[in-house]
Amino acid sequence: MNDEAIETIEDYYYQCLFEPNRRWPKLEIKRRCYERWATEEILARIKDLKVVPATEVIERFMKELQSYLDLEQNETVEFVFTTALETAEDIGSLLV
Repeated sequence: MNDEAIETIEDYYYQCLFEPNRRWPKLEIKRRCYERWATEEILARIKDLKVVPATEVIERFMKELQSYLDLEQNETVEFVFTTALETAEDIGSLLV
């Protein structure tokens, strides 16, 4: 059911979210790592919930991230969840 979505997300991961170069600024390395983590998490959830449409899995993930953002006051942790939320939005836009 989600095979096409998985393929699209994996293509995005390998083509756009390649591993950062160690010469990149530290902030950009962190951002890329969080983007990759969010993408890997989305893929794992889609694969685990085979009968749930991929777009719904992404929406659930985004709501979960938003709930963490609503609770968090720490700038570093906020950066992680904001980056993950933006990544989930980008992936969601690929599937519509």
